[in-house]
Amino acid sequence: MEVNRLRHVCFAVANETSNIPEAIYKVKNLRTFISSTPNLINNTCAAQTLLLVNCSNLKDLPGDINKLFSLRHLIICKTRGHDWIPPVPNLRLLDTFPFPVANIEEGNLKGHYFQSLNNISIVGWPKVSCLPDQIQYLTSLEHLGISGFESLEVLPEWLGNLDSLSRLDLRYCDNLKNMPSREQLLRLTSLENLGIGKCPLLEDRCQPGGEEYNKISHIPKVEFR
Repeated sequence: MEVNRLRHVCFAVANETSNIPEAIYKVKNLRTFISSTPNLINNTCAAQTLLLVNCSNLKDLPGDINKLFSLRHLIICKTRGHDWIPPVPNLRLLDTFPFPVANIEEGNLKGHYFQSLNNISIVGWPKVSCLPDQIQYLTSLEHLGISGFESLEVLPEWLGNLDSLSRLDLRYCDNLKNMPSREQLLRLTSLENLGIGKCPLLEDRCQPGGEEYNKISHIPKVEFR
């Protein structure tokens, strides 16, 4: 099969010295790129979906990953997201979530920062107690999925900056109990769907009469799963 006809690529490499054929990065119609080694991702990659899984030594993402101008969907997780895949012990030691640095000067974003990205699903680790601040600069984001942040207790106020967000999914955040303020949630004029699952504290507080209910009562569709 010709390389240019590829649509989906998966590389499970042994180490960061392994090489990915340059021709892969030039496939214009590549839809999905799955890798366990982020540093091997060339900034010329044309994939629409990037899935980073089982990155046992992950501490940071390449600084030029935000130059993937075709990228629409970014998924970062410690494993493939299934219960039957064992966790990666090294990642449990991280207390901050690795995410590309945004170039900020005097409070303003300089240049392009994932300008085409509209879908992110991130899976956290037990010690990570806050979301990456860089997410607030993803102004094209339509769907945000947050899962597995066991130490996260409060969603950040900057969530209100994501004025294109239409769906927010929260799952497996055991200690999460506070949404952003009602004022910030009202800024999300495109938000139509809120999904909450396996977040016991937040689920109770978001029920009618609960402490968080007033914040989300305006959202057209709220699902508890």
